[in-house]
Amino acid sequence: MAPRSAALRVGVESASLATPPLAATDIVDVGPEGTVTSWSWVPRPRPKHPLQTPFAWVLVQFDGADTSFLHVLSVADSGEVATGMRVRPEFIPPAERVGHVNDIRHFVAVEGKP
Repeated sequence: MAPRSAALRVGVESASLATPPLAATDIVDVGPEGTVTSWSWVPRPRPKHPLQTPFAWVLVQFDGADTSFLHVLSVADSGEVATGMRVRPEFIPPAERVGHVNDIRHFVAVEGKP
């Protein structure tokens, strides 16, 4: 779910990162899948990166949203990443979720969809 602003734009935001928060007029369902709008390959992750194996930073525009969301895509090789590819989030176990962006472990490719 994501807030819709008075300008009728649908944005996906993390409450911990939004400053100032988007002025929502109502809540709109988005996702659960999205499209990669841009990406950058990380061949040698550093200790503070979210994954310790090669990965891609991706901007994902969830279905139904007007803006993109930055997170990581877990893939083995840069050849598996493309602008326009379909992805979905993989979450941490439900008992560990706290309603934060870190509840998403990483994104994965949606099989069978370009």
